[in-house]
Amino acid sequence: MEDCKKVKLTEKEWRFIQFAESSFSLREISEKSGLPYTTVYRIYSRLKNRADFRFVPDYRKMNLVNMILLFNGYAEIEKVHSFTLSIRKIYGSKTYIMVSSLLPYNFIKRYIDTFGYEPIVTVIGNEFKVWRSNSGFSFYLNENKTIIPVFNIFAENHKELYKQVDTSDYSDRSPDYIDLAIIMRKRNHPFEPILKGIRWIRKNDHSFPILSKQLLSYHYNNHVKNYWLHNSVLLLNDYKTVPFRVFYFEGRDAPIIARILVNIPSFYTALIDHNKSLVIGQPQGYMFENIYRIVSMFDIEMPLGDLILSMESMGRYIPKLWHFVEKNRWVWREEMVEVMKRYVR
Repeated sequence: MEDCKKVKLTEKEWRFIQFAESSFSLREISEKSGLPYTTVYRIYSRLKNRADFRFVPDYRKMNLVNMILLFNGYAEIEKVHSFTLSIRKIYGSKTYIMVSSLLPYNFIKRYIDTFGYEPIVTVIGNEFKVWRSNSGFSFYLNENKTIIPVFNIFAENHKELYKQVDTSDYSDRSPDYIDLAIIMRKRNHPFEPILKGIRWIRKNDHSFPILSKQLLSYHYNNHVKNYWLHNSVLLLNDYKTVPFRVFYFEGRDAPIIARILVNIPSFYTALIDHNKSLVIGQPQGYMFENIYRIVSMFDIEMPLGDLILSMESMGRYIPKLWHFVEKNRWVWREEMVEVMKRYVR
């Protein structure tokens, strides 16, 4: 069990994480957890250096999907559409280029056509899941100051794991452009003040208008909060010793295994399609026997085998989704940007 000691957490940090998932601000975390605000702020400042904070909205409500495309590793991709989140290489028995995107569902075909290559794999995130501390799959071990996985809980009455994937129709309705700007900045900065986030947006998009604090507060409180599902605090391992892994599943039970894995600590995100899924995480060595024991219980295949995410291309980008709305409808625009010249956080 030596590996499980790599991510150390104090009891107060674990408490912070649990209440951060259901709070809109650091002050709200303080009120809910009973921790003094100064303690909450210090914990947040420490964890920012070794965790990803996520604001998780209801993408379906916005008629958006997360999507991952895998291309041949030797494909020459010089430009990408602005719906692209990242481009990374992954290695297995072959080399692949993994393109992550966030886009209106109705534009999937147009987006794929912009590459000029046919993807080897397409995973459309009709469900997009992010690890949460309260799923029942994580247990805080106070004596070791760490989180350990609870592997067998899925065998209990967890109906959510076995439900059908919702593939019902999407529409072309979009949020307001102000709401989109706030949400896209919030995705990776859930506790950042709204005004500070919009200043960052304007710094990187000079066409974005100057808006009053009152107007921004109105949109945040009356619109943005209605799209919010929860936050997540993803504790990262040292990538030099624990690589990021990509698990691609096909088969009838692919949605089920993705829902299970993404609930286990050290896994981060899952895109769940009909009969396909893709999960990303940093599972530690001691976990693999249990992981593959669970995988072997379901009707799935792993056609690409074991996949490792390259750390050379871990850039994150923020698509300017507010450029693609008119009168609360999604509109297609051919907005392409050069690879490696997109702005990063």
